[in-house]
Amino acid sequence: MEKDYPPYFKYWGKAKKDSENPGADYHLLPYHCLDVAAVCYEWPGADTKLAGELSDYLAIPRQQFTSMMSFFMAMHDLGKFASAFQALYSSYSSKLILPNSRKSYDGSYYRHDRLGTWFWRKLRQQICERCTEGHGLNRRQLQYLTKPLNIIMDCMLGHHGVPVVLDEPGIEGFTERQNLSASEAFTLDLITLFQPEFTEVMLQNDSEWLVKLKQVSWHIAGIAVLCDWIGSDQADFPYVSNEMPLDIYWQTITELG
Repeated sequence: MEKDYPPYFKYWGKAKKDSENPGADYHLLPYHCLDVAAVCYEWPGADTKLAGELSDYLAIPRQQFTSMMSFFMAMHDLGKFASAFQALYSSYSSKLILPNSRKSYDGSYYRHDRLGTWFWRKLRQQICERCTEGHGLNRRQLQYLTKPLNIIMDCMLGHHGVPVVLDEPGIEGFTERQNLSASEAFTLDLITLFQPEFTEVMLQNDSEWLVKLKQVSWHIAGIAVLCDWIGSDQADFPYVSNEMPLDIYWQTITELG
């Protein structure tokens, strides 16, 4: 009996430019996202000085900082869930969605990094609530999370080296309802996988800490660019188009690292 996998396994994240090259024709989007997150997860061990300076400066314990950054890094390509982007892959596979957005992909003004802002703002509240479930937080404390998380996600979504522009009216035309459902299922499973913990200072509306976070946001953005570049190398992360649970794939790539 064939296993029923979540809807996010019907989305591609990378595709071969030359069909003659060996291996799968495309790489599933959740796997590419985890590839990049795995680089982020291993990064503190490779650059202990910068990792230590950032975690100390933000008053976040090193392991908590690593887990949290990896979790957000895994959401860097949320914009690729948009049907407009999915339509760029011309080689039809019955395993992938049949995209039918009202607008065609616009690589000049509505690239996937910018489309990611739309998904993030749709998912942000639920992510905050799920990550802090059982912590007894009130609505005001959840609202305090908005600013720091937006700063961090702007770094992750800007992984092509340019700060993302906020979404505008009409951006949802590049998407379909099924895209949001798939991205929601993916992010909830990421929470289960990474178990991110938000540091206490993020819940206190501490203006001085927010200034510090903004100061190091360029460092975090640079790390995101580097992680995406390394995580996109097919030599290190071969394309996989067959489904497997996220935790199994994560264990596979981190053991290889």
